[in-house]
Amino acid sequence: QSATLDMGEVLRLVLEQNSGVQIADALERQAEALHRQSLADTKPQIDLLMDPVYGYSTGVLTGEFSPPDDKTDLSLGLSLSQALPTAGVASLSLANTMSLTNIPDPDTISQNPSLTFVLSQPVWVNKKLFDLRQLSAARRASEINWRKAEEGSLEARNGNIYAAFSLYTEAIGLRRDIEYLGKSLELADQNLRQ
Repeated sequence: QSATLDMGEVLRLVLEQNSGVQIADALERQAEALHRQSLADTKPQIDLLMDPVYGYSTGVLTGEFSPPDDKTDLSLGLSLSQALPTAGVASLSLANTMSLTNIPDPDTISQNPSLTFVLSQPVWVNKKLFDLRQLSAARRASEINWRKAEEGSLEARNGNIYAAFSLYTEAIGLRRDIEYLGKSLELADQNLRQ
């Protein structure tokens, strides 16, 4: 006699191995990732900047005779930027450039700290005056798409669970009918032998 599946095992197999459920789950994960990305774009961004530059000069281009020198610049900076609800960006940068010039006697070190604030704001987008409601509408649209995908995934799961449950109960009914038919055949056989 072959092994039978219980209802829990049938439902587990349906949810794990059904391609429709897997596709719906993947679409839900994709929509959620797009929604999270649209939210991440509104969070502050911090960047660390480092720019090493090495140069060598002989003084030939100036027409004057000067001894050759090596110059090394190292610029370190920290930048904080924040997307604004008006589609603009506010950015604050702090940088320090250190220069080491190797003149034969003595070496020269100089520093150039800087602080920069930049505010950029688009006024025209696609030849139209920028509408501030577009940003919240885009975030809301991404959330709605995520919720739709979530509902689609749930619908696919529920539909497959219903189909599996229906087939399982049909199989139980058929098994019961087969047992009744077997008993009926036994009774008929006994009646014929008498």
